[in-house]
Amino acid sequence: MTGHIGAVTTAAFSPDGQRVVSGGNDHTVRLWNANTGQPVGPPMTGHQNTVTSVVFNPDGGRIAIGQFRRKPCGSGTLPPSSRSPNR
Repeated sequence: MTGHIGAVTTAAFSPDGQRVVSGGNDHTVRLWNANTGQPVGPPMTGHQNTVTSVVFNPDGGRIAIGQFRRKPCGSGTLPPSSRSPNR
């Protein structure tokens, strides 16, 4: 898999094992075919910092992306309707 400029800082397989998502210090996220190593679509750009975490949701239809920030992002408490039923 060739595509990121610089270091790849995070990667994750999709739940079905068919795709890989990767993020790097080039501020991009890329989606790959896990079997061929070829990119799936263009890079996802617009991140202002190094991408430090990527994860697929359980059905593989969405990707959550985290990036490094030097300043705190803040914190808060989820409203009861947004919490996991086990908490």
